[in-house]
Amino acid sequence: MKVAIFEAPKRISVKKKNLTPLDSKSIRLKVISCAVCGSDQRIFKEGNSRITEPRVLGHEIAGEVVELGNDAKKFKIGDRLSVGADIPCRNCFFCKNGQPNCCDINLAMGYQFDGGFAEYVTLNELVVEDGPVQKFDNQTSYDIACMAEPLACCINGFEVALAKTEQKIVIFGAGPIGIMLGLLAKHYNCTKLIIIEPNNFRRNFANKLFHEASVLNPNETDVVDVIMEETMGNGADILFTACPVVETHQQAIECVAKKGVVNLFGGVPKVAPPIELLSNAIHYKEAYITGSHGSTPKQHSKALDLICNREIILDDLISSKIKLDDINNVFTTEHIANNMKTIIKPNE
Repeated sequence: MKVAIFEAPKRISVKKKNLTPLDSKSIRLKVISCAVCGSDQRIFKEGNSRITEPRVLGHEIAGEVVELGNDAKKFKIGDRLSVGADIPCRNCFFCKNGQPNCCDINLAMGYQFDGGFAEYVTLNELVVEDGPVQKFDNQTSYDIACMAEPLACCINGFEVALAKTEQKIVIFGAGPIGIMLGLLAKHYNCTKLIIIEPNNFRRNFANKLFHEASVLNPNETDVVDVIMEETMGNGADILFTACPVVETHQQAIECVAKKGVVNLFGGVPKVAPPIELLSNAIHYKEAYITGSHGSTPKQHSKALDLICNREIILDDLISSKIKLDDINNVFTTEHIANNMKTIIKPNE
């Protein structure tokens, strides 16, 4: 098969690799679509401590079952599967209590296990039996089904943020995650949506998609002042930092409402400075600061249901589809700045 192998930071090579025999409870998936995540782009630039090279990246996967191990009974040949990232280890406290995204080992497709930037991917017993692997219907395209993984992460964000009804929501960042958070906001009866994004392409995209939202350019306005003005001085009920910019963490805390929640959704570079926090700002408001990381198989299933039922429409998010041979193009600064979601098509 043809695979894109991550060999070191800033080096991915497309090569031929022999298919290995399946274990008795493993399955082989023909990868039809594998979306590129922002974390894939960060891994390409910097590497990751959870990854031992060489490794096949890609954890937003959709494909068709083409081979089964002798004792693999959960799926059958021809099943259309959506595969997420986080895999329960089965042994730690968090996995035993239904929170595998907080697993002590933190196993994931495209990290410790080879991912979907390949013509075929093997799902081992652990992934098949306990991981985020769901069948989907013939009416849902592979390109859309592979995005259940990032949508599940956004669902986790709302659940961690204690989302209730009739809330004013702020999203820092209008990349694919920020847009998905915005699309989910209506399911939590969002009464006001404010999106902050400096990139012209992404800001224009958000403006076209969310007609009633306020979409702000932080390079041209004091976003804290505007958020407070548009919330009648009360602040926002939920603020998501869906970007790797540490300054947004500080800004979000400054304009959280009483009983509000700041969800530090996006990680920041290791070299980012610490933020300053006046604890009284949280104390007197009884506000919450929390984070969210990854998702659970249950959330992946919920995300796929929303997609298949067309309750969340992700079609417009797809900016480009790229063959495996051209995968290095998706890691350029120009491509990242001018695209939303890119789908790798390994078998085209």
